[in-house]
Amino acid sequence: MFDNKLNESAEIYEETSNEHFYEEYKMLREEIMHHKKRQNDYSTFACTAVITIIGTAVVAKIPELCLLSLLIVLPCALKSFESRYSISLLSTYMKSHLEPKVQINWETNLSDYREKTSRLPKEKLVYVLSKFDFVLFSLVSCLVYWILQYINILPQNADVINKYDIFVKLFDLSGHLVFFLQFIFIDLLCRLTTGFYDYAKLKDSKLRNWEKTFNINKN
Repeated sequence: MFDNKLNESAEIYEETSNEHFYEEYKMLREEIMHHKKRQNDYSTFACTAVITIIGTAVVAKIPELCLLSLLIVLPCALKSFESRYSISLLSTYMKSHLEPKVQINWETNLSDYREKTSRLPKEKLVYVLSKFDFVLFSLVSCLVYWILQYINILPQNADVINKYDIFVKLFDLSGHLVFFLQFIFIDLLCRLTTGFYDYAKLKDSKLRNWEKTFNINKN
């Protein structure tokens, strides 16, 4: 009699525990989808803002407006990187801790699939370019800035244009400073994007950290 009650209590506890893990899994899955949506929202906002600012700069013939778009791209990019980091953290927790308990193996199967298969060249190109959207926005802004600067420096009604004089005016002290800052900005953005765009690499390190955490808790 006592053994039957004990078994029933164990079954009820196991069912309750499994239900708890399933609810946690579902909640974290929704959190991942929320972060994915945030990434798309940041990219869309940055694209819209850059196009608007560049259009205004071209119409008004004010090159400096193009630099304003970089101040919008940077925080959007950083927020997007933060979302990528959160996704890798959540997905590896689900894979290492929850999936063995709830018997839902999406993250595990996805990792196995990526290890055993490789993207086609065109798929790799699309994937990489889609992750470097903020770098592309910045490059376009910088390019339009220099085009407008060149147009503004050109003499209006000159029969002979001295290209050397135009180059000297274009790259005076302020021109060198702007070019240097733009180069640093894009280089920094490229390095950050390279570090965060590959989910596989992010997940590998996070998975090892989660496994260490669970082993420490067990001990």
